[in-house]
Amino acid sequence: MASFGLSFRECPLVYADMPQMLGGVWKNGDWKLGRNLYWSTAGAPVFAGRDFAAWQSQGNDAGSVVADPRFVDPARGDFSIELWLCPTDLKIDSSDRRRRFMSKDGFPDSGWNLNVTVDGRPFIEMRDANKVTCANRSSGAIPENAWTHLVVVVDRTNAKTRYYYNGVLDSAQDIPAEFTGELDVAGRDLSIGSSWQPFIGLLDEVKIYRRALSLPEIQAGCNQQRDSRGSAAYEVVE
Repeated sequence: MASFGLSFRECPLVYADMPQMLGGVWKNGDWKLGRNLYWSTAGAPVFAGRDFAAWQSQGNDAGSVVADPRFVDPARGDFSIELWLCPTDLKIDSSDRRRRFMSKDGFPDSGWNLNVTVDGRPFIEMRDANKVTCANRSSGAIPENAWTHLVVVVDRTNAKTRYYYNGVLDSAQDIPAEFTGELDVAGRDLSIGSSWQPFIGLLDEVKIYRRALSLPEIQAGCNQQRDSRGSAAYEVVE
């Protein structure tokens, strides 16, 4: 039985633990996950017309912790994205040889997205308010049908992007000197999955931080769940 976790770190926490994750979108001020689960930045959470306590009392999402889920847009600041990723089918019939698994994008305006190429190389693509693009790619590849702990660090303080696989630095690249504008993504959808060349596979424990994670923090996050990631077997629960 697959589970999904999402959290915004260094800001109010959002976390959900559910048997199935079909997709998540931040839209029109509301966060929507599966199973008719909504909450709003304007007031108390709404869970299919019930408050959170009533939702839990009926056996739904008993492990959830919910607070104001405002996304902290990175602007010109550092940020990191951490998750467990398991692609099951990377091939694609397209001249753009990648699949998208996460984004907060406003193309052709500013935003960012996360992709994995057909040869298993994850990368973040960013476009600042000046429409300058940074799309540094990782060096190594991740396998199909196996879990990989992936961390992408955007260290704008030191003009670097870094990719870590399973607690080990894969590669570090320079952010172009002309990439100086804000990532102005306020009001944009935050999507897990994509309608454009969608990722096929599993994602779990997605975490977003407003800072550059250190190597010890990354290793601790990986080691915390490494022993439970030996199998990529899953069951779709209707």
